[in-house]
Amino acid sequence: MNTDYDEPWRNEIGDFEIYSKSKHDPIAYADSDRFRNRIIACVNACAGMEDPEKEINDLKNQVKHWKSNHDNQVKIKSILIQRPDLRDRANRIQKLIEDNKSINSLLNDINKIIM
Repeated sequence: MNTDYDEPWRNEIGDFEIYSKSKHDPIAYADSDRFRNRIIACVNACAGMEDPEKEINDLKNQVKHWKSNHDNQVKIKSILIQRPDLRDRANRIQKLIEDNKSINSLLNDINKIIM
């Protein structure tokens, strides 16, 4: 798939025409400044992406994952403040979670080698 659309796209001040990096003739037209600016911003932001929709969805999923992880960590810390008697157990659980992640990572690596 072609990932070069002659970015960055740009416009001339005061018109609705859109130009690529090297073209002197417009490559697209927009109905308003708002649409023109959005088209240019989207194309330039996706420069070099092979499948922008997939890559953006993957990034959104990563954000959800990390946000969820952060929220869980905040919740755990809040509980530990309220219940200091659980601190030792929480440390052991954290170590088990880290070990589990390491094992899963190794299993994924092995799976890639096998397949």
